[in-house]
Amino acid sequence: MVSLSFQICINDCCNSLTVLDTTYLYSTDNLTGWGAPNTNLEDIVSATLNVITPNNDCVTLDILTEIQAQSSITVDPIDLGFTDVILDGVYRFYVNINIGTEEEPEYITYETTKLFYCNINKKISNLIGTLDINGCCKPCKTGNAFDKVLLAWTYFQTLKNAACCGKIDTFNKLLTILNKLIDSKPCKNC
Repeated sequence: MVSLSFQICINDCCNSLTVLDTTYLYSTDNLTGWGAPNTNLEDIVSATLNVITPNNDCVTLDILTEIQAQSSITVDPIDLGFTDVILDGVYRFYVNINIGTEEEPEYITYETTKLFYCNINKKISNLIGTLDINGCCKPCKTGNAFDKVLLAWTYFQTLKNAACCGKIDTFNKLLTILNKLIDSKPCKNC
């Protein structure tokens, strides 16, 4: 029996997701892959990828062609209802593949939750870039900027740990805190 496996990644620019079917083909080293004695790729009736975005919108994409061709699936922001970038937050992915018939479907499924933080990572890098390392600023302004960067960096490391451990509530709280912290401008830098 085929056991689905997928790898889902966001690129560094936050403007696309790559979904890769890592079920691979059947072999003596991969007994749950596609092909005899399991289901052949050409026998798949339908394949969809459902994505629940951080806004709780559900998007359904037809991925039959990509699954049968064993090629990667690229998901752009527009596919998810966004404009330029894929938003940070919690995403739920559901792959449903019908290996039965139209009249009597038989589905094999795969589901996973991913916590993306690509945009906040870029914001923190930009914030670090605003620090005055030449010492031209007055100590109060420089200290304030360093404190903000240090606090943001600490929260960000905690956010990454929450994502790694699948702590969704902690992740969401930290993401909100970081966005507010970085977007606030209590004291201008030089």
